[in-house]
Amino acid sequence: MANPQIENGYTRVANEILNQIMKTNLNGTQFRLVIAIWRYTYGFKRKEYEMSSSYLAKLLDTKSRSQVDRELTSLIDKGVLTVKGIGEKGARVLSFNKNYKDWNEKDPSKETVPEIKPNKKPTTKN
Repeated sequence: MANPQIENGYTRVANEILNQIMKTNLNGTQFRLVIAIWRYTYGFKRKEYEMSSSYLAKLLDTKSRSQVDRELTSLIDKGVLTVKGIGEKGARVLSFNKNYKDWNEKDPSKETVPEIKPNKKPTTKN
């Protein structure tokens, strides 16, 4: 039987952030990534942490590193997560952007840009 106790550790997240993340349109993988970032940043009383896509895939217990990388990139594009740089091990140093007013609900990577076709002048033969 599981017996979790806060004496064995806990992660402090402001209620305002919890309320906002509940309202944010995230898919399951994105939500799990946010939780993982919280766990390894706020859970260790730090604001940022170096994490690779393969490390996050292991935390999420998934073999699809490409899916994790795609959803991580989406969260970065939305402004929910930020990249502080590249760490000593060569992975991205990630942090959670608690300023939710900066978050973009629309995923810029999924927006379609209308294709502009050049005007073709009709050719005339003389």
